[in-house]
Order: sequence, then structure tokens, then C-alpha cells
Amino acid sequence: MGLLFAAAVVLFIAALALRSAHPQRALVIACLSLAGAATALALFLTDRDRDAPALIATTELTLSEVALSTDRYGSQLTGHVRNGSARRLGTLTLAITYRQCAPDGTCKVLGTETPRLFLALPPGQTGSFSTLLTQGASIALPGVAWDCAIASAQTDF
Repeated sequence: MGLLFAAAVVLFIAALALRSAHPQRALVIACLSLAGAATALALFLTDRDRDAPALIATTELTLSEVALSTDRYGSQLTGHVRNGSARRLGTLTLAITYRQCAPDGTCKVLGTETPRLFLALPPGQTGSFSTLLTQGASIALPGVAWDCAIASAQTDF
């Protein structure tokens, strides 16, 4: 269906390019592109087989080798995720929490961030990820610790 819409757009652009040199051909191409766009819209609106993204239980996913590093681009979170579910993993949202802990054991939360990763990870496979963080520079402060957990996960189709 997306291919049909793209073809309609290309035809419409071609009609605009030909309108001054060949007005008859431009009209035919414009009509074809409008018909293609209308057909694509009708298919999109009537497609009952489309599945909405479904949630994947966070217990079915496993994070490993998660590391936070700082380089010239900023703070980068890297690691691996294993998809133990029966569905393809599409979107993974992580929750990173930064805490500053005193020697007596009391901790103060400095901030949290929730980066969203767009993956296409089939069931049973492990994939790597890497994302830039906005508050990751706070790990350079004395006594700052961080932890990373999976906040939510969805299929992509």
C-alpha cells in the first residue's frame, strides 16, 4: 500500500513537470496519481488485518553488558538486549536513574531519563543498542551511581 502511495506521488510530480510542455499528458498523469492516492487511502482505511503494536512483558527481555561512557559526542549508553518473547521486539524504552549517594548510605535522585530505542529484534535473538543520553555527564560527579532498567517494550507490528 505504501508503494502505491509513493507511485501516486511520483506521478503527481511528473504531471507538474509536464504541465507546460504537454498539458494533455500532464492531465492524464495527474488523474492517475489522484486515483492511486485515493486507492491507497481506501486500502489504508479498510485494512482490517493491521495489528496494533502489542506490549511485550519486560520479564521476557534481558539486558546485558550495559555500560555508560562519555566521549567527544556526549554520554553514550551501550549494551545488549535478548528477546525471549515469541514476538518481534520493535520499541524498547529504558529507564536510567542517576543517584548521588553519601558515605552514610543516603541517596538523592539527581534525575531520570527514558530513551526510546527502535529495534527490529526477532524472537530468541540478541541485539546491541547504543544511544546518546542528555544527563549522562552527571556520572562524573563524586558519589554518583546510575542504574538502567526496561520501562516498557512493544512489538513493531
